[in-house]
Amino acid sequence: VSAPTLRSLAAGRRGGSSPAMARAKRRTPSARRLRAAAPLLCAAALVAHGLLAVRLQGAFVPIAPPRSSEGADRTRRALLTASLSGLGLGLAAAAPAAPAHAEAKALQDGDLDKVRAGYKDLNYLMVNWDKVTRDCSMVTTKTKQALASGKASPDLCTANPLVIRKYMGDSSIYDNFFKSDQLWVNIDAADLVPKKDEDRYSDAVEDFEKHRRQASEWAYTSSWGEANPGGGRDKVEDYLLRSKAEAQLAKESLEIIMDVLKLG
Repeated sequence: VSAPTLRSLAAGRRGGSSPAMARAKRRTPSARRLRAAAPLLCAAALVAHGLLAVRLQGAFVPIAPPRSSEGADRTRRALLTASLSGLGLGLAAAAPAAPAHAEAKALQDGDLDKVRAGYKDLNYLMVNWDKVTRDCSMVTTKTKQALASGKASPDLCTANPLVIRKYMGDSSIYDNFFKSDQLWVNIDAADLVPKKDEDRYSDAVEDFEKHRRQASEWAYTSSWGEANPGGGRDKVEDYLLRSKAEAQLAKESLEIIMDVLKLG
């Protein structure tokens, strides 16, 4: 046996350690390190346990269904109200905003008549669009019209886009569709919607409100088409046609509502 080996063995007997043992000792955490890390380890374990509990709860705990048809109706009406309230979030600041929350109220005498009258007016608007949305009082034989790029005017009359807002319920409290989103909730709460048509009614109401408001918004934008920087009469006509497209979609959705409520 060589002298270095003998010295190594002697050192081991005296309580020394080999290089391999030293490296293993360095890799093994000391009691002090474990005590210092104990609070962090406990906290991590609690967090992990909490996350697991939340996951398990979300995965396995079912939502109890309504115990009666009345409870189901309340849930459906709440969804209808929420969808109508959320439609106004994307509108321009100038356009009338939807109420933050619409709760069902008692249906008033004449409410259904407003729906009939509103549909009649909207149908008239679509059939006589150019006549309703244009002011020809200032037109004379000496009127000269400058050429414009983009959408051309159908005549020499001045566009009057703001009149569209009256048909959409955004011009006056006396408009037929003023606060129409509240009206639909009230009609639903009065149990005038047949069970078999509930989804059809909700979808039609949501579509009507969306297109009604967008038609009103484009009409307002059209009224500023010449005044805005880079605007012109072609912009007025372009935005007016966009309003017309939305008004047509609103009319089609309203026809479904009329059919569901048997108001035709």
